[in-house]
Amino acid sequence: MQKLQFKLCESSVSVLCDVDGGFESAVREVSKRRAEALAYARKNPKFLYSLDPIEVGRDAPEVVRLAASAAFKAGVGPMAALPGAIADMAAQALLRVGATTAVVENGGEVAVAALAEPVTVLLKIGGDSAVEQLALMLEPSIAPLGVATSSARYGHSLSFGAADAVLVVAENAALADAAATAICNATSRGIRAALTSAKKIDGVRGILILHGEETALWGELPEVRWIEDGCEEV
Repeated sequence: MQKLQFKLCESSVSVLCDVDGGFESAVREVSKRRAEALAYARKNPKFLYSLDPIEVGRDAPEVVRLAASAAFKAGVGPMAALPGAIADMAAQALLRVGATTAVVENGGEVAVAALAEPVTVLLKIGGDSAVEQLALMLEPSIAPLGVATSSARYGHSLSFGAADAVLVVAENAALADAAATAICNATSRGIRAALTSAKKIDGVRGILILHGEETALWGELPEVRWIEDGCEEV
């Protein structure tokens, strides 16, 4: 099993795969899809700045169409889904070169295209949040899926919410990314409102919300554990 990391401008990417050449394929895919999205955004600034879903043409790059589609499902702007969409496409690139374990994390959004063995995903938000000690235990049978987190307290992403952290497991990383943003935003109206929002997003499998001393779970989540220092992470 190979676990490698690289940085591309603002993007910090981790790759887990079990095939020679997989890392190079993932690097090429992330670079290509990121460049396509940036080129599209220069010509269509609304894609970059809109906080609401937008229509994109059939001639838009695939990564742009994937992000826009996921954003529509969650009711947020397309940039909220772009990191997850890039992770999804990079994970698919690993499958094309023969990987049976294909996991790509792009800026905290995790695309799991296939697993040949169990994998632990360590959730990192920042500060002294208890979320730093949470991990998802992923079994091979659960793939494919996407995992994403959003926080109103930690990280650099724009949020209108109030939660310490919202974890989303969905059918792919683009949708998990967009849904995490939408659900976290909804926590400004309380956990019940956030749960109501989550249940309306088609393709979301399960969520975990940490909001002060309140915790909410909904749907089907992989095993969640409190972990000690030294846990190997993706």
